Amino acid sequence: MAVLSPKFCQRGPEPSATTHSCSIADSTHLKVTLFGGLESWAGQPEAWTAVGRLAIVSFVPLLFGSSEDKRKSRSSRTCRKSAKVERTANVQRIRLDEEETIGFREDFFQVFEEKDFLWNALKDPLCTEKAVARSFKLVMKWLPEEALFQVLRLFVDARAAPAILISGLALDSDIPPTPALPGDFRLPVSEAWLLGLARCLGVPYGMLGFYSDNARGGLIRDLSPKPGLGGINQPHIDLGLHRDVPACVSGAANEPEGFILLALRGDPQHGALTRICSSQHLVACLEPWQVRALRRSPVQTQCVRTDSLSPYGKPFYAIAGSEEDPRVTFFYIPDHQDFSYRIVSDDAETEAAYQHALNMATDLADKVDLQAGDALLINNARCNHGRTAFEPQLDGSDRWLLKTFVTSGWRQVGAPVSSKRPLVWPNLLVKP
Repeated sequence: MAVLSPKFCQRGPEPSATTHSCSIADSTHLKVTLFGGLESWAGQPEAWTAVGRLAIVSFVPLLFGSSEDKRKSRSSRTCRKSAKVERTANVQRIRLDEEETIGFREDFFQVFEEKDFLWNALKDPLCTEKAVARSFKLVMKWLPEEALFQVLRLFVDARAAPAILISGLALDSDIPPTPALPGDFRLPVSEAWLLGLARCLGVPYGMLGFYSDNARGGLIRDLSPKPGLGGINQPHIDLGLHRDVPACVSGAANEPEGFILLALRGDPQHGALTRICSSQHLVACLEPWQVRALRRSPVQTQCVRTDSLSPYGKPFYAIAGSEEDPRVTFFYIPDHQDFSYRIVSDDAETEAAYQHALNMATDLADKVDLQAGDALLINNARCNHGRTAFEPQLDGSDRWLLKTFVTSGWRQVGAPVSSKRPLVWPNLLVKP
């Protein structure tokens, strides 16, 4: 059974009779189609222009808002929303006033009843769709306009930073101790921020096998220290720079355009730092011969065992895409008891250039110390990310993040302008 945050039951006023649910999915379908009418555009991706998308986003509050919502939007709290924005080559940092975002938490209890929020992406897709849509509406209301504009740029503007750090989000009043294993804890307000921000970017989704049997049905994944269990949650390893599920390596068609990390609790020792390196920034810093070598010849991941060598995944080009919007791919495999790995190439110059580029990217990367109320939105095509090693306390005070993948239906970065991906809304869960 799911465990709710203790404060969830301390409800505000009951929702008024004018509260809207804004769901239009057929309950017999497993996929989320929050704006189902757009499915008819699947074969006409050119219709999904930046202007059209922004127009739809702009009109959502009008479509879904009641007269009571409009009255609240004129309140003094809503009118004084502000954001402080700073920019580096790798990360756009947006700091909100947490005293102002408390309104998000207050409104949450006007919109959601407990039965509405205990959604499970596998077992009840219709309830999940309602939760995503309502979360989206709240984020649209409480995110300052300047911050919202930066979020909307993330996937569509090559000049935008490849990652956005939003700080100052008011989370659930009580956050339970960090779980030692992925559990059934539900953090309703925090999950609403995560799903709402994901819906601003596109559609949130999960991958089968990533804890899809928990209370959230795999749509949201817990990231917390799990020593000895393997995988990316081993705190003692330094996670090398990489892109998540890169199609050029796996050959699969489920590479996420981006993902979001929401910190429920940061590392109390401030040792767990998320690295972000922009592909544009890195390529601009490399020598021209290194860029040519990484575009000219592919590299290959190779597993090294005691008595054998074997390839892992497909050969891939470390730099692809256009000169104006390059896509750099680094690949990383967490520590494994049976093998180590290395990146090799038939072209010695390319192999040397890859290692140099990886070292340079690590030096150039921004280090983000995710703490409670921070949301990190990452464009998976325009940057590589990693994490420093840290020492877990294993006493309930450790770093705890929530993660969801995002797809938007936009064309792949680096593809010719005329080559666009069809606008197909994904299932909530796909195979990794």
